[in-house]
Amino acid sequence: MRLVTIENINGAKYVEQVKSFKGRNVTVIHTIEDLLARGVAAGQFRNDIDAIDLHLLISSLCFHRIGNRHTFGTAFGRDPAHPRLRARHRAMIVDAVLRFVRKED
Repeated sequence: MRLVTIENINGAKYVEQVKSFKGRNVTVIHTIEDLLARGVAAGQFRNDIDAIDLHLLISSLCFHRIGNRHTFGTAFGRDPAHPRLRARHRAMIVDAVLRFVRKED
């Protein structure tokens, strides 16, 4: 996480030189595309969701609670790594993602 943050501070100038970097995330995008397609075929998911956008949503929710753990904890007096909060946040993230992908009746 620190390396990703530092790389972003540096405008991705180092990681863009790694030829295999873009290919490292292909598997997760294919998995998300497959899950979305299965959900659409089952009539459960919306058909207008981009897999990379969904990956961004999930990653954002997960990354923030870890990457900002200390400043968030200082500001709000809550440690996102506390087991009770981890479980609650996991449920909250799952609920948010399912609400996003779910096809409205």
